[in-house]
Amino acid sequence: MSEFRSIFWELLEKDLNDPEAARIFFKDGLHITFVDDLINQLDDKRAELGINKTQLAKALGVEPANVRRLFSKGPKNPTLTTMIDLAFGLGLKLQLVPLTDEDLTAVIPPRVQAKSGKPHAIEGPLDKSSQE
Repeated sequence: MSEFRSIFWELLEKDLNDPEAARIFFKDGLHITFVDDLINQLDDKRAELGINKTQLAKALGVEPANVRRLFSKGPKNPTLTTMIDLAFGLGLKLQLVPLTDEDLTAVIPPRVQAKSGKPHAIEGPLDKSSQE
């Protein structure tokens, strides 16, 4: 198993030497962090209001299993509509805020910036697939 991990980390390090691959890798990690943080904030608000998951599901007109799955551990990729509906159901709204310097560093680590020669900012779409 440790040999597999060693190979994995070596391959990852090699991939991260490509500035574009590294930027996408770190951007995806930040995306996961943001979604997890948002779901945790919604779940904290639900608990603060004393609403259980079944009650929230009924208020939203969805199956309780869907709400339980969203607020449970494990992978999830909710749609924006789902996140807005949950927020509304809890008396909240989603709002855009600027990225912090820490967030930007996670998207474009200094090591990648140095190799790419790009300043500490995103100069276009985060990945080329969005241009197609």
